[in-house]
Amino acid sequence: MTGKNEKNRIEKITKTLVPYLVVATISFFFVYIFFVLSGFNAISIFKVLMEESIGGVTEVQRTLLKMTPLLFTGLAGILTYNFGLWNIGMQGQFTMGVIMSGIAALFFKLPPFLMIPLVLIFGFLGGAIWGSLAGFLRTKIGVELLLSTLLLSFISGYLLKYCVHFPLRDPEAFNPVSKFFPKSAVLPKLLPNARIHIGIIIGIILAFLVLEILVKRTHFGYKARIVGTSPEAAKFGGINANRIVVILMFLSGGIAGLGGAIEATGVWAYLNEGMTSNYGWLGIAIGLTGMKLGKGTAIGIILVALFFGILKTGSRAIHSVYGVSMGVVFIFQAIILISVLLIPILQEILPQVKN
Repeated sequence: MTGKNEKNRIEKITKTLVPYLVVATISFFFVYIFFVLSGFNAISIFKVLMEESIGGVTEVQRTLLKMTPLLFTGLAGILTYNFGLWNIGMQGQFTMGVIMSGIAALFFKLPPFLMIPLVLIFGFLGGAIWGSLAGFLRTKIGVELLLSTLLLSFISGYLLKYCVHFPLRDPEAFNPVSKFFPKSAVLPKLLPNARIHIGIIIGIILAFLVLEILVKRTHFGYKARIVGTSPEAAKFGGINANRIVVILMFLSGGIAGLGGAIEATGVWAYLNEGMTSNYGWLGIAIGLTGMKLGKGTAIGIILVALFFGILKTGSRAIHSVYGVSMGVVFIFQAIILISVLLIPILQEILPQVKN
């Protein structure tokens, strides 16, 4: 019996580790060939990527700053993906969080213990309203979430540009930006003289609250799971599916919006049209990877966000140090992303191949 248990344990470890090793080998090979064909020293590029993302205290802080908004947008995505809803509009919800938190920071004058919660609440509500609007369109007139969340993301992007060019523009600035937020609206740092702020702590706590408690241990999570997996059973059980959809989109959009508020008040402290980067779009990949590879757990989504933070920070360093065009960098990121998404597929295929 002991020998059988040992054999089962080894098979379980093998099933877990082998796909990672296979994918790591394949991705390294293709990335290496890609950079060589592009005329770059692949080994040097890999070295720079690691050194500039996790090579020291400053680099780690830079990576954690990139990880923080990715954690919020990835969490917003995985919340809906767990229940069969496809919110791909985290970019728009994140942007609305940026705009609304900026409005609160620029127009209210309060002490820090009131100002910081206020700007974060405004950011949450900005994203939540944007998300629930898509949920309302789905439940009332049948517009698919894939379409509505995507289109709303473009609208919010243009809305941010409008705000920094016209009503919120600093008249004394040459570029289209807002005035600086008051110090009372800026998130405090984790440590003196550190760049990393308390937003990452908020994100980690929220990940556990959402994925380990709301999704798995509440009556709402149970009903939402029924709506996602079996709409007919939900209808038979008297569950208001439309209400569940709108609430989920409200919460998902709110989480992305909160991430936008934390980015605006923790990193920038003013509004500009390029500050949202592609955090929301990457949130789609992070949410899907966290669901498939991280098994929908809080630890899983945190690690996936960290991985993408490393990738985003290191990729930017490759661009600045070696002059690699952003097009090449994006292809590099895509190869890594596709490789990561292959892992759960291999975990299912390899045992069948063995049999």
